[in-house]
Amino acid sequence: MRKVYKVIIGVSIWGALMAASFNQGNDLYAPQSKVNHALTVHAPSNSVYNGPTSTPTLVDTINLSGVNPAGYCWGITYDWDRDGLWITQWNSSYPYMYLISKTSPLTKLDSVLLGSGVPTYRLGIGYGGNDIVYMAGFDGQIYQIDLTTGTGTLYRSTSWSSNQGLGFNPVDDAVYSSDWGVNQCGWAQPSQSGTWNTWSVSPYPSGMTGAFSGSISPSWLFMAEEASPGHFYQYQLTGGVPNTTPVDVWDYDPGMTQTSTADAAFDGQYIYILDQSGPDKVWVYDIGLPPPGLNILFVDDDEGMSYETYFFQSLANLGVSYDTFTVTPGGAGPDSAAMSGYHIVIWNTGADYSNCLLAQDTLEIKKYLNAGGKLWLSSQDVLWALGTTCSWMHISSYVDDNGCSQVTGVGPIMSGLSFPTTGGAMTDYADQINPDGMSWTEMVSDLGDTNTIAIDTSAGVPYFFFFNAFAFENINNQADRDEFTRRILAWMGYSFPNHDAATVAILQPPDKVLPGAAVDPQARYRNAGGFTDTFDVYFEIDSAGVNVYSDFTTLILDPGVDTIITFGTWNVGGTEGTVYDVRAYTVLAGDGNPSNDTLTMQTTVSSSYWEIISDAPLPMGSSGHSLASVDDGYYYAFGMHPSGVYSPDVYYYDIANRQWLGPITNPYGGASYATANGVRGMFYRIGGTNSWPTPQSRVDIYDPVGGTWSAGASAPTGLLDHITGVYMDSLIYTFGNGNWSMTPTNAVYIYDVVNDAWTTGTSFPGQGRGTMAGGIVDSFAIIACGYKADGTFGDDYVVGTISSADPTQISWGTWQTIPGIDAPKYRVPSGVDKWNKELFVVGGQISGGTSVQTISYNPYTATWTQWDPKPTGMGNCTPVAITPFPSTGEIGVFVAGGYAGGYLTDHEVLHTGRVNVAEKNKLPERVTFGFAKNLKSILRGNDGYIPISYSTTLPGKVTLKVYNHTGRLVRTLVNRPMEPAGKKTVYWDGKDERGSVVSSGTYFFRLEAQGKVDVFKATLIR
Repeated sequence: MRKVYKVIIGVSIWGALMAASFNQGNDLYAPQSKVNHALTVHAPSNSVYNGPTSTPTLVDTINLSGVNPAGYCWGITYDWDRDGLWITQWNSSYPYMYLISKTSPLTKLDSVLLGSGVPTYRLGIGYGGNDIVYMAGFDGQIYQIDLTTGTGTLYRSTSWSSNQGLGFNPVDDAVYSSDWGVNQCGWAQPSQSGTWNTWSVSPYPSGMTGAFSGSISPSWLFMAEEASPGHFYQYQLTGGVPNTTPVDVWDYDPGMTQTSTADAAFDGQYIYILDQSGPDKVWVYDIGLPPPGLNILFVDDDEGMSYETYFFQSLANLGVSYDTFTVTPGGAGPDSAAMSGYHIVIWNTGADYSNCLLAQDTLEIKKYLNAGGKLWLSSQDVLWALGTTCSWMHISSYVDDNGCSQVTGVGPIMSGLSFPTTGGAMTDYADQINPDGMSWTEMVSDLGDTNTIAIDTSAGVPYFFFFNAFAFENINNQADRDEFTRRILAWMGYSFPNHDAATVAILQPPDKVLPGAAVDPQARYRNAGGFTDTFDVYFEIDSAGVNVYSDFTTLILDPGVDTIITFGTWNVGGTEGTVYDVRAYTVLAGDGNPSNDTLTMQTTVSSSYWEIISDAPLPMGSSGHSLASVDDGYYYAFGMHPSGVYSPDVYYYDIANRQWLGPITNPYGGASYATANGVRGMFYRIGGTNSWPTPQSRVDIYDPVGGTWSAGASAPTGLLDHITGVYMDSLIYTFGNGNWSMTPTNAVYIYDVVNDAWTTGTSFPGQGRGTMAGGIVDSFAIIACGYKADGTFGDDYVVGTISSADPTQISWGTWQTIPGIDAPKYRVPSGVDKWNKELFVVGGQISGGTSVQTISYNPYTATWTQWDPKPTGMGNCTPVAITPFPSTGEIGVFVAGGYAGGYLTDHEVLHTGRVNVAEKNKLPERVTFGFAKNLKSILRGNDGYIPISYSTTLPGKVTLKVYNHTGRLVRTLVNRPMEPAGKKTVYWDGKDERGSVVSSGTYFFRLEAQGKVDVFKATLIR
């Protein structure tokens, strides 16, 4: 039985958000200036129009120093839901968007902390309604930003490598952009996938505007240029498409002293031009436009009869509001000044044949049209009454009273429409009218006579004019009268709500899924139309053209509301490398916009892949926190550090249900750039700082079962930016200490969790280090990378062996370069996979940015492995959490938050395969088992590390061993009890099991996995 959902708009209240800061942790603003983020206060405001198009007047200046005194504001857009202006800043060092009032002085109304999926460098923005902002990135892409979460997704590419201004028009599904670098503007429709159409503007186009309402089609597009002296331009819009010849060009007001304009916004009456000269300002111009697509005047000129009721009924059925001007019998209609306050004029003469239009009327109509008016004239006797035609009608000739019993559409407005006109409201005296060279035929009668003509601005005149020479009142049925009316008004720019069901996003499955996994498909659907609608939503999955999954349900949604639907479970049946085609779509009878009905994607079966957990970002952007787990289906984030705050809040992630819980308050306070470890079911958080750069010696102990906190014995010294590892599930080792603000050391301290006591271990070799990667695998202590005492970053590692007889004694080796490392790095997230006996090193800070490299080290084989890179570069989160998924036993390397030019909420996990899971059916040879075909048969010892690449096709036990020419085992490079399928590269240092350098000669590499063996022969030359 199908399910029916009735979805009601919900609210989501966030707590106070913090202002932006850079790596030092200094807030830009004092606490009292921070604003609350509560996207529940929607304050719709109907824009006010105060006259016809006129020279804009500079009426206000809003100083943005309170948003960013450094002068890095760039994007501006009007939010019609809240009647305010969103302001964005140039880059991720300033991660907040602010909603401000439309008038001076600056008043902050709301804010959003931007998180994952948002471009690093942010340019123009456009509001799209429903809490969505579209943002132009300096990378030439457009991003869709969800204001309720601050997260973004890539929306589409522009036609340039970068873009300056952006405007979005959700009513007509159009997007507008400009590029200062190539002096061009452009538009695309549909906004997500339509072809870009460009036009040239000189010099330097910058700000662009979009819609000012979620339901009214805008008639104007404005563009501001970055020049001195500067100008801004007004373009006519028809159905979202701009006429690329500007209707007006205005100089900036002399009072606008700064002209480094970045973006522009429009609220229906005022243009807001954002200037980023510093101090940044918003210049406010009163544009004085008539209401596009909103104000309609009906002229009742039927000599006191009641024929207007036919029109009124259709307008009411279509939901169109209008004003009425009733002409006194024998009198004149409205003058051009009265009509100029309306976007569209409907003039009906009914059955009158003597006073249809007076000479004064024809003069005023001509004035109105020549000023850019839009007129629908309905009259079967106006030509009889005038005895001639008017120039503005563009009729070459006419024949009186030919009659009309059936009409058929032949023009672009009425094509496909046909109906009888024998309703009998009045005697039929329909005329035949013949268009001249500037107008065209829209409908013909059953006699083949033209009885309807039209003309618009594209025909070389400034106005829109539609004339039907048969009686509208004689159309037989109401539905045809309604459709006839709708088409005329829509052609003239009136935006009607339509029926539109849309698929917004496919949320599950991700682009990669585990073999045999159970996935609950999930998609977001929206009622993008103007009516409460009932429609079906579907989710389907195909494999090589064969449907393997299908589910659907029925939704009832109010206009503008979207909802996430989770469908029945899909059990992934494919083997490694299988590709599935995923499709989510809507079915709605009478859907007015089928282009947004369907979304598709592909997902691939893989036992090793990074998943972006977009539905559960870290609750706050944070740097310097520590992740840890006691392998109970959760992992915890200690030492949260949002912008400028060392928070006592601890959050924990429910892996099975994909949700963050908490916060739990640490009664001992916040401390960041520390470490946390799960030992014997308890969490031990050690060191850190809550006042940079003063280190702490605290040990905070948390019992996740009892929910209690206690204090452990203080460390021998303050510990900050150190690394830890756990030995025998009872001893926590701290390695190194310090950073650029505190001289790094090479000290090793050991905390005994059983006896609550500290001892000192053997120091690691070389100069002091902090901000490292590292951990303990069984008895192997491993340290990698980090910030050295001499101020350089490390790209090397060292391994020590802990004595079982005296755990304070560590036999350290020598520092060696990590093979294949992308760059020296510091503040490197890392963690130990104790099931597969490997240390994972993920990302890290590098000179000028962050790394995405993911590598692991196995101390038993002394080999490094390259994994797929992390989707998001980051550093400043250590350690990561490596723990099983509770339902499958699969091991996940979880990384949440960190720093990459700003404080991140990104949440990602590397799926590395399962532990003790039986193999599934044999894999088709999509990935060939064995050594890489391009391996060199000549190995040169002076190459340092020797890369050995191979592929496996199923997850399972893998060994890779090196033998000499006599068949004696020289070295075991890989011995993993569970390794995911795919391509890998390990690095042999040219040494045997005892660490001695092997001699030149012939060697055999033997790969064994999934019951298969491959052997590769090579010659080593010293």
